[in-house]
Amino acid sequence: MGYTPAGAEAWNSLRALEVLRSDPAVDGGRIGVTGISGGGAVSFYVAVLDEGIQALSSLCGMSTPRDAIVNRRLFGHCGCMYPHNVFGRDLSEYAALLAPRPALFCFGDHDGLFYPDETAALIRRVSKIYDLYGAGDRCKRVALPCRHEDHPEFTRETQKWFDRHVAGEERPQIPLGEREVSETASSVFQGVGPWPNRLDLLPQLLSPRGGVRLPSEAGEWPQIRREALNSLPPLFSEEEFCFSYDRVWDYGEMVRSRHCGRIAGVDVELEVFRRTASRKLLLGVAGGGEWSQHVLDRLASAGNRVSLAGFQPRLSGDHFPGGESPDFPAWARVPGVRVRLMQAMALTGQTPVMMTVRDIRVLFEYLIAQEEFRDFEIYLYGRAEAGVSALYYTLLDERVAGVIVEDLPVSHAERAPILGSLRAFDIPQAVGLVAPRKMAAVAAGHNNWNWPVSVYGRLGCPERLVMTADLREAFQRVLED
Repeated sequence: MGYTPAGAEAWNSLRALEVLRSDPAVDGGRIGVTGISGGGAVSFYVAVLDEGIQALSSLCGMSTPRDAIVNRRLFGHCGCMYPHNVFGRDLSEYAALLAPRPALFCFGDHDGLFYPDETAALIRRVSKIYDLYGAGDRCKRVALPCRHEDHPEFTRETQKWFDRHVAGEERPQIPLGEREVSETASSVFQGVGPWPNRLDLLPQLLSPRGGVRLPSEAGEWPQIRREALNSLPPLFSEEEFCFSYDRVWDYGEMVRSRHCGRIAGVDVELEVFRRTASRKLLLGVAGGGEWSQHVLDRLASAGNRVSLAGFQPRLSGDHFPGGESPDFPAWARVPGVRVRLMQAMALTGQTPVMMTVRDIRVLFEYLIAQEEFRDFEIYLYGRAEAGVSALYYTLLDERVAGVIVEDLPVSHAERAPILGSLRAFDIPQAVGLVAPRKMAAVAAGHNNWNWPVSVYGRLGCPERLVMTADLREAFQRVLED
């Protein structure tokens, strides 16, 4: 949905700043922002977003994606601490946007949520940008031998920082006070929420849903399609990879080959059955809990008219991280594994579907660079989340001749998330955006997807969209001449 609590809290704080600046008693040009823990994170995001903030003091509030994932800090944080990192940036890059405004970062060396070496490295990277401005003294890290807490020394450092950079003069220190109002007196609802209490709908209310206009005539379609695809979050990235032939078997009318590769240091595999009399290749993408042989078994129903290939991307085979679906093997049904995986991947700007899209891109470039596949028509196939990955790669690369997808979810809100995709469009629109290329959706119950049916109909090629419950029929109709 393009929603995170970090984003919502940042918007709340930006609105609060508007209220402050509307008060005639407030000098809008002299505002500092501070907070601890989640408040430390949000104060940082707000200072990055609002260039009118004169100075920042973030307490126990931010670190790097590397620290959060590698040192397992992420799972102790609440959702307000981190954004969905759709651009794959380190937080030091966002922190550098503060320069040359004064920024103070306070950390406890015994804070279980942040790793001292990582916070120190983060501030060193940010300081390089301050140095370019000749403002190295305006970026400072304070570390104390304390836990995750509002230490009195942090308070003193923050007050001195704001005296210097906001007030412009030194002022008497204000000590931390004791509670003046009891918890009982300050509770608004006394444990019972107001009626009607639908705060559970907040993410949906704050997340606009996108859509794609149907073309009135075929000439409008290229621009509509281009604008729709441009509204997607970035799905491609540059990945380090290498592929090589492992073995080749030549049976005359068919050549079998096995290709081993590594993408960003993770093993992947491709197995190909190339028919010498065919110039079409049906490339199947293995999903969670599958190996390349599993997907090749399903491709066999396409018959002996086309070449077949089974691709095992990073999140399949031996590297499958598990989940809770009953379709997964027993060893992989680990409660909570998928939730943890999704949290960590979002912090690197990915989801399993997005990662597999990137893997398909690497493989596709490798394939078309091979002499024997250079003039082939290449069709993609995938089931469930792997099918969604195949679908989105087809949208983004018009060299793909067509796509067959099986067991697609009806919405990204149900399964197969792509960060921010619902702000652009949903799965039925993704199916229609393949037009006018050949497209087959194999699943009972998807025949009521009126949007893609309307697109193919208005473009004058309704026969190129196949909706069926029979995989063999889908292969036959998409692959026929």
